[in-house]
This record gives sequence, C-alpha cells and structure tokens, in this order.
Amino acid sequence: MLREDLFRILKFMGVLVAVIAVEQFAKRMTRVEIAGDNDSMAPAFPPGKYRIERDVRSADDLKPGDVVAYFPPARPSEAMVARVVAKAGQEVESDGKELKVDGREFSHPGTKINVAKRKIPPTRVPGGCVFLLADNPSGAIDMECQGIVPSRYIWGRLKG
Repeated sequence: MLREDLFRILKFMGVLVAVIAVEQFAKRMTRVEIAGDNDSMAPAFPPGKYRIERDVRSADDLKPGDVVAYFPPARPSEAMVARVVAKAGQEVESDGKELKVDGREFSHPGTKINVAKRKIPPTRVPGGCVFLLADNPSGAIDMECQGIVPSRYIWGRLKG
C-alpha cells in the first residue's frame, strides 16, 4: 500500500512539474505583428506576425544582429521592431552611406541596413543599453524611436 501511495505522489509531482514548465514557456513566448504598411524590417522580416521569445533580462543577453520587439521610451505604449547594431561600450556612426560600429562597417549575415541619408554622429552606447536601427530606417514609421534604448524597454527577440 505504501509503495502504491508513493508511486501516485511521484506521478502527481511529475505531472505538476510538466504543467509548470509548459506554463513558464508559454509566458516567455508571445507574438508581435509588423503592420502591412511598415517595411522597416524588410526583407528579413516583411510585414506579418512573428513569435517573440521573452528571454531578455538585460542588455548582456543581446548581441548585434538580434531583432527585438521593444517599447521605445518616446512612445512606451507602442511595440516597435528593430535590429541591435551595437551594445554597451561600442561606438556607432554613419555618414549617410555606411553604418560603422567601432570604426568597422556593420555586418550581420544576410543583413544590410539601409542608412541612406541618415547621418549618425559618433555615439558611444552607455551601460545597460543597446543601439537599435530598423533595416530600412527610411521605411520606419518613427525614426525618433530608434537609437540608444535601455534594455528594460526590450520585450524580447523575434523568431522567424
């Protein structure tokens, strides 16, 4: 009898652990939609719905090239999508033709950020922040919502 009770308790605990794990995973995953009239992240992320993995706890969890959903400090009630181009301590600049991070052209496989006519003076990213840009800043609805963003405004990473 004792053996059967112990088996039932262990079985119940296993189910409970599985339910908690699924619940925690579901809390971390959500979706964001890039509106049909917004080509700011095309062609990598054309308008549509995307999963977000909510695994960003600090700027250290991000790396250049990550595409994130965030709530910009200028408009904290609206989710935006942009690419991390630099982390704390790095310097970003653009002459309107080329985007440079720490004096070298920004590169990420399959990505070309269009900085046409967008000049960025040499800007060092402070601690706890990242520098965000849309792949097509000229197509971005709100240019003032890009640039240096504290990690606390980042909702999570986009998954294709």
